[in-house]
Amino acid sequence: MERTLVRVECLDGGLQPVTATLDRVRLHPEEIAGLLACDGDEARYSEFRDWAADWFGRSARPEVALCARHEISLVGMVRLWRSPHVADRWFVEGLVVAPNWRRRGVATQLLQQAFLLLDSLGVRGLYAHISKTNTASQQLFEKLGFIRGTDAYLNSWGEPRDGVGWEYRIDLPHEPDRTDMTDMTDMTG
Repeated sequence: MERTLVRVECLDGGLQPVTATLDRVRLHPEEIAGLLACDGDEARYSEFRDWAADWFGRSARPEVALCARHEISLVGMVRLWRSPHVADRWFVEGLVVAPNWRRRGVATQLLQQAFLLLDSLGVRGLYAHISKTNTASQQLFEKLGFIRGTDAYLNSWGEPRDGVGWEYRIDLPHEPDRTDMTDMTDMTG
């Protein structure tokens, strides 16, 4: 499967869902590193830049990134990949939203678009591993229909993890409850 970067277009001052057509976009490692370093990890900027160049530069890994932009700024990204180490399961490898865009529906929108994309590829389940201390992510994933499983699991590299986080799973196709949809018309404030 070819890596596809999907741009969530900015229209009318707000973020709008992607259409069924996937637009190939080019992200620069510096732009991704800036987003990843936005939580006080500025000292790791070079590490993030090198990681982004490697992660997005590979052609053999089955991976997808959905990106959210506002005007020209990258404000959020979810990375997905099918792990050959754990029975070809698909994982949310990372989800990040710029601090000034949090609690405005960006992560919800990115994950809902991920559901649609993976369903169109015939994927029937999506997994995420979330730290026990990351209650905001736990609440988001549960709100979207993920089911919390065990705290003893194999991570996406097939390495055992015990007690550090929770394994979450959602079955696809997943039709979100319209009550959990954030109004995407007012994302400018």
